[in-house]
Amino acid sequence: MTQVQLKYSIAPPTKAPEISAFLLKNFFPYEPISSALNLPINQVSRWFPSQVSDCLQQEVSIHAVDAKTGEIVGVAINIIVEKKLQTEDGKSEGRGLLDILDPKTESVMVDIAKFLGILNETPDSAYRKHVPSSITTFNSFNCIYLAVLPTYGGLGIGKRLVDESLAVAKQKGIAICQVDTTSEFSYRIFQKHCGYEVIREIDLSPYIPGIEKIDSGAHKKGRILLKKI
Repeated sequence: MTQVQLKYSIAPPTKAPEISAFLLKNFFPYEPISSALNLPINQVSRWFPSQVSDCLQQEVSIHAVDAKTGEIVGVAINIIVEKKLQTEDGKSEGRGLLDILDPKTESVMVDIAKFLGILNETPDSAYRKHVPSSITTFNSFNCIYLAVLPTYGGLGIGKRLVDESLAVAKQKGIAICQVDTTSEFSYRIFQKHCGYEVIREIDLSPYIPGIEKIDSGAHKKGRILLKKI
């Protein structure tokens, strides 16, 4: 690809329909567990636009736009959530997707949501390296979707989206940033290139049949990663 000029900025709520369409086309079809389970896109399209719209209301998500064409080429959907820690043996809550899914018509997505709930059962003690024991409630800056247009791959857009997101978190005075990954490629962006640390890791194969067939078996772990800024 010839050199392109990209603009990175906070994604405004008015862009929700466009960003939702972008992610439906460029996130879910390439996400490893979605591919392994053959997730039908109609099990996402009912509830996803509303979720994206709600997220953008916080005005902490980042999008990359091709300055020449005006096309969205990358998105990081971020949210600020209140996290409550209890005892050393306590576990943090999952992502809550089950509450909005229809088990009769969205059964594959339900299976994915159940897995994400298990992945997010992070012991509170895993946070204590970064959060003093005197603090039981804090705000966390979470990246929940990261996607780049495939034709713009290899340009460092994913890393830049994360870096811009971290800058927003810092501006908001939030010290803890978190993400869950099921893609080895996303994991490398957050861990290797952006300095996130793994605080929980589980094998994918017991939960996701067929995951070993995706990308020549590259995706083996689901991970929770955290960065203190």
